[in-house]
Amino acid sequence: MRLLFLFLILCLSACTEKPVIDPCDKEFTADFSIGEDLPGYGFTETDTIIRFAFTAHSVKKYTSYIWQIGEDTRIFHDSTVALKFTAVNAGQSIPIAFTATGNPEGCAAITDLTSKTIKRVTVLYPKGFGRDSLFEPEQLIELPYAGRWQGAFTDTPADTFSVYIVNNGPVPDGSFTTRSYGMRIYNLPRGCAGNPTTGACGFSTPGVDYFGYPMEAGYKAFYCDNTGFLPCCPKAKLYGRVDDTNRNKISITCSFFTDDNGVWKETKRVFAANRLL
Repeated sequence: MRLLFLFLILCLSACTEKPVIDPCDKEFTADFSIGEDLPGYGFTETDTIIRFAFTAHSVKKYTSYIWQIGEDTRIFHDSTVALKFTAVNAGQSIPIAFTATGNPEGCAAITDLTSKTIKRVTVLYPKGFGRDSLFEPEQLIELPYAGRWQGAFTDTPADTFSVYIVNNGPVPDGSFTTRSYGMRIYNLPRGCAGNPTTGACGFSTPGVDYFGYPMEAGYKAFYCDNTGFLPCCPKAKLYGRVDDTNRNKISITCSFFTDDNGVWKETKRVFAANRLL
């Protein structure tokens, strides 16, 4: 009986032991991300760009790197590559080929493996930026975060309000005499928009007389750095991104700065919202 009991224990122990996986048996892949850089913020991942400048970088450390971008005859060998396209590329889907040598993580093999991955980046131009006539309709795109959003800060979910993201177009007279140009975000936080003529605060429908935070526009994301003066609005840095799987949802991470007896105090909040169709 004791022998049988010991046999059962040994059997159960053997059956529950996890098999040891050799790191060198893992799949070796050339893994990389593509996107565009937002001035002041940095890299934001996307397979569609509107700034005619894209960045690709490996997400792991490899022994060697080889990048081939579309029909460009140049070969790049750093872990990161950044290039600018031209208006000629608008509407194109450009292949980004990345070849890496190395071994799976934890594998100490002497001989390196080679892997090649190809992704594509689509180059488009946003509508309403003053150059629509230079492009064909299929080369233009509406920015997915433009419109009216209803939501709340995640720390006060019952306090809902509307935020407007508006494309006011290029500066009408070619100068900066008006504040109501380009992409702007209004009413974040509530009441952030001022009338430059009367000095009045309190939000109204965005238009020529009201101005909100200016933004650097990417395709799926935008960035605002308004640490200077803007009437009726706190100093702030905002990073917003449309949900990757649902274009009717947005999340905007906010850093608000207030003067606390001569010391600038930062308060971080997240605004989550749904599009009002």
